[in-house]
Amino acid sequence: MEYNSQTGVLQCNFNYMQLRRIKRNSDRKSTEIVMEEKFTILFRSKFTIPGDELDIPVMCQSLPVVVIVHVTQQPAAEATIFWDNSFAEPNREPFVVPEVVSWPRVSEALNHYFQTISGRGLTPRNLDYLGRKLLGV
Repeated sequence: MEYNSQTGVLQCNFNYMQLRRIKRNSDRKSTEIVMEEKFTILFRSKFTIPGDELDIPVMCQSLPVVVIVHVTQQPAAEATIFWDNSFAEPNREPFVVPEVVSWPRVSEALNHYFQTISGRGLTPRNLDYLGRKLLGV
């Protein structure tokens, strides 16, 4: 655990955390595949301030997590997480996202993702090419 006094951020690293067992939802929709099933990790802790004997309970829910069992499932799992992170509405029911969004929203999300990963955005020509490939135009 590390506290940065300049930013006021408390950071914890869980280097050895493992998932030992997973209970899958047996009543999921027949069209839903394993890579579309999302989970969350709930972090709970309690901090005690010495002297005041003040206990502060803290809870934080993770972003969506997809559990896979083989590397071949990784692209579909990453697509599920990308879609959830890109198109989730604020204050939504957990994991509810639209199944269809407009091309301008998709292109904006792809551009943001590409910029985050590579350090540069997609050009209008890149986005036009992707749009034609994805939409079959």
